[in-house]
Amino acid sequence: MSPDWDRTVHCLGDLHAGAITSVRMEAVSRDIELLGPPALHVQVGDATEGGREDEDELARTFLDGLPAKWVSALGNHDILHNHRTVSDWGRAYGQRSQNFTAELDFVRLIVIGPDRNDPGQRAGRLSSATLSFLERELARTGKDCWVVCHWPLLRTVMGDPRLHFTSAMEAFHAKPDAKIRELLAHHQNAKVWLSGHTHSPLSAPGLIKRTRLAPKRSIVTVNASALVGIGKRRDPRAPLCSLYLTHRPGCLEVRCRDHRAGAWRNVRGREVEALAV
Repeated sequence: MSPDWDRTVHCLGDLHAGAITSVRMEAVSRDIELLGPPALHVQVGDATEGGREDEDELARTFLDGLPAKWVSALGNHDILHNHRTVSDWGRAYGQRSQNFTAELDFVRLIVIGPDRNDPGQRAGRLSSATLSFLERELARTGKDCWVVCHWPLLRTVMGDPRLHFTSAMEAFHAKPDAKIRELLAHHQNAKVWLSGHTHSPLSAPGLIKRTRLAPKRSIVTVNASALVGIGKRRDPRAPLCSLYLTHRPGCLEVRCRDHRAGAWRNVRGREVEALAV
């Protein structure tokens, strides 16, 4: 069953232009052309492997070929080793900074990220200015809001740490966790946290789940997997999938598209995963 395209956001996981094979990129492009245009394509970060200009060109060519408008979030690889600044990245992807909004008729997307790429415990740390931006944008609207951040919330998407990155690892979740959860809990219209970064398989525990923020308050967390390949070794033969999120009053529908097979595939045993929001 196809989604309601006018109320659907297409979520593209880590692309890593410059590392992803051309075969994988072309398969994604061909299959997306066969589908209806969504309201927006959202690339959840790591559009590039190393943040180089030639990789930006590859990523933008791919994104510009999609059948609707697109936005891209900042990922760690997009400013790898801080060889370029967040402002440099923003200019390459048409944004003033890593923090911006995308306004749709049915939802506001609030895209956020850190000020620089740091290792280990400092990775994915959102500054006070970024948290203020998030709070301000949540407060400015009565619409449902989806937060897009390359880094998942702590202990959401998990898996076998021998094979996969998980959001329990110190470099693989957004920080400061307690402040982020407190802020989100304060705003009832914060409905979804959309992330990437972990290159998780579709079978990963917590890929799509309801996550507790505070007593009697939770948020839906969705991880977009990765196009470059899943797992720590980025297997290029891995499934080539992306997610389509359809907004309905009080409900989020999640569908998975297998771009290699050119077919919808089940997520958690269902063709459509419906979650109350």
